[in-house]
Amino acid sequence: MIAVMIYLFSCINVYSNHDSYDYNHHAKTFGYGSSINILGIGGVSSCYYDLKLFFITFISWLGCIYIWIMLVWIRIDPGTIDTRESDFDAALESSYRNGGKEPDEIYCRTTLIKKPLRSKYCVMTGLVIARMDHYCVWINNAVGMANHKLFLLFLLSHLVTCILLICLIIRAFSREIVYEYGVVEELFSRYFFFTFILLLFLIITSALLLGLFVEQLINIAFNLTINEKLNAKRYSWIKVSDAGVITSEFDRGVMQNILEFMELGGYRIDYYTLHAIPSTITEVRVNSIARRASHIASNLVKRVSKFVAGGPSNNGDVLLDDNVLLDDIYSNSSADDLASSVNSYAQRPQKN
Repeated sequence: MIAVMIYLFSCINVYSNHDSYDYNHHAKTFGYGSSINILGIGGVSSCYYDLKLFFITFISWLGCIYIWIMLVWIRIDPGTIDTRESDFDAALESSYRNGGKEPDEIYCRTTLIKKPLRSKYCVMTGLVIARMDHYCVWINNAVGMANHKLFLLFLLSHLVTCILLICLIIRAFSREIVYEYGVVEELFSRYFFFTFILLLFLIITSALLLGLFVEQLINIAFNLTINEKLNAKRYSWIKVSDAGVITSEFDRGVMQNILEFMELGGYRIDYYTLHAIPSTITEVRVNSIARRASHIASNLVKRVSKFVAGGPSNNGDVLLDDNVLLDDIYSNSSADDLASSVNSYAQRPQKN
């Protein structure tokens, strides 16, 4: 990241002072070693000749920094499960039933938390993570249900930025290197050595990022995590064929798996509390609607109670049509919308 920053700002420095020297396609006359290009870095003419491409690359690099800050400093929770206080007594009871031995496998041996399906205790963070994928050293955090989508965007933004930088450097080399002097000699000269090493680093990093990004897409398509693939024998819902093909009982098909990962269309599964495998996607949607209806209903009771206590009606009675209530539960997107419709309905002329 620092090397990329040095390169980009060297390009900007040369561009802002391009009138101070003459561009004649010779490496030694691009301002290297002067007050214009203090570090003497070669391959920095892209900002002058490929301004649009440089601008796109610079914006992409800023986006990488923003996403990295989001992952490391702002959205630091990867999907922590913290139910130790409520699970502690049950874990002790399980140990007592086992004759003082360790509690059942559903409990984390380190934290004594009742682990939902697909969760895992992360040694590096000391937390139980919902639908944990892996621990990432780049962000110094685990990747779980709460930050998995942002991590995927993190990979994509870095991959795109690396590819754009590779294009910038190669185009700059094609202009600045004097082929009569020998390409190898020029690349290992003090003018181009830094940028050449940066180019090699970007190529290797791009290959690694592409491999990890493709693996993430494949895992999403088949509803798997890296943790489940590495520890397939530990989990009852993971099956390994004789040919070594890994499948999951959570696999509902590519499209439904993608919708589940993106938490769209009512396919979201609450992996913070899931302790049994849903038999069908219908059950997933029913459970999702049930949780949503329960949340809306609890807020509805509070709003109606307040309305009854100080509402405009004379006798304090609020007449609700059951059909209207059910329609609101299944159609409104939030408790506030439902409460608003209930208040509006309650203020209508009462039935005789």
